[in-house]
Amino acid sequence: MKTLKFRELQIVFEIKRIETGTHIDEVFLNIGITKATSYIWKMKYGGLVV
Repeated sequence: MKTLKFRELQIVFEIKRIETGTHIDEVFLNIGITKATSYIWKMKYGGLVV
């Protein structure tokens, strides 16, 4: 089974940073993900609250 690099709490926190106005490219550089990964995360974890 594949292990996750990020925990769900970290993913939700990063999505909230993007939604509150942090530039999306800045988040990508800090945590090392691609735009495709961020879209998947938004679909999967977008409605969760930290």
